[in-house]
Amino acid sequence: MNTSKDIPERIARLEAISEQYDRRIKVVEKAVEDLKNHVSSIDIKLSKLEATLQSVKGDIEESNKRSMWKTSLVVGVLISAVNILINLAMLIH
Repeated sequence: MNTSKDIPERIARLEAISEQYDRRIKVVEKAVEDLKNHVSSIDIKLSKLEATLQSVKGDIEESNKRSMWKTSLVVGVLISAVNILINLAMLIH
């Protein structure tokens, strides 16, 4: 049976337990704050990476457009040359 002299001892144990939980909560709160900072850092890096990839994509698209223009020009010149050769061959015969 509990006696009145057990009450201060029980209160002391409860206070010790409460302090332990308070310390654990502070550790968890610090870890959560560190995670938030880390996630923020990752978000910033991802945003920079996304911007870089968009820039590279634009550069590739522009390069492809120029390549297609050059290819069209070369094909046009070749077709014209073939037509000239065909016409010359027809004139000779």
